[in-house]
Amino acid sequence: MNNPWKLILPSLLLGFLLGGLGGSWAQRHAFNRLPDTERALAKLTGKLGLDAAQQTAARAILEERRTKMAALRQDTMAKSREIKLAMRDEIRKILKPEQTAKYDAMSAAADAKMKDAPPHDR
Repeated sequence: MNNPWKLILPSLLLGFLLGGLGGSWAQRHAFNRLPDTERALAKLTGKLGLDAAQQTAARAILEERRTKMAALRQDTMAKSREIKLAMRDEIRKILKPEQTAKYDAMSAAADAKMKDAPPHDR
């Protein structure tokens, strides 16, 4: 009877190797991307054949959109934080003193984790 590990182990090693190579390539590709405005402009130019004047106008429109979206993101983040802090205050009101200390530690850990998280916008 043949040992099944002779096929399983090389298959697993090959899978891990290919997965690592694929992840490495994807990460490198993601960090080498053009800024959003330039990517969108390149796509519009390539698909629509924009001339120089149209490219200038389109770049201004795309930049305005980027600025507005960044402001919206900041506003949304601020409102989200307000809601989260209000929720925490409400939860603290229903906790016993020994639970409050644990809850505060949980909240601090969650805040630290979010602080270390990479930003969503590029």
